Amino acid sequence: MDLSFNDKVGFINNASKQLENRLADQNQKLHELMKRDVNEKSSSSHFDEGNRRGSTHNFEKHSSSESRPAPYSNSPKPMDYFRGPTIKDVPPANGSIGGTVTTWEWGTVRQ
Repeated sequence: MDLSFNDKVGFINNASKQLENRLADQNQKLHELMKRDVNEKSSSSHFDEGNRRGSTHNFEKHSSSESRPAPYSNSPKPMDYFRGPTIKDVPPANGSIGGTVTTWEWGTVRQ
């Protein structure tokens, strides 16, 4: 089945819109993770300077970073969201202009 030029353009536009929507969703999720991490970090590391003078043990206990995992250690890395590019040839059909289509595969592989 040969697609017309307009069908091919429509297909590319549709794929582009889907990719844009997924990117926006992932951007929103990442923003929420970062916001939550900043809020958790600021609330857990906040201490009164007067209390620090009274008890260095308390300061050392709360300032230790060994008990906390690295931020976003369980999150997929942005470079893994897309695999590709894959370049496919589109032959000319019915007098239309041929060319190539570049696509990326969506993935959420965690490293």
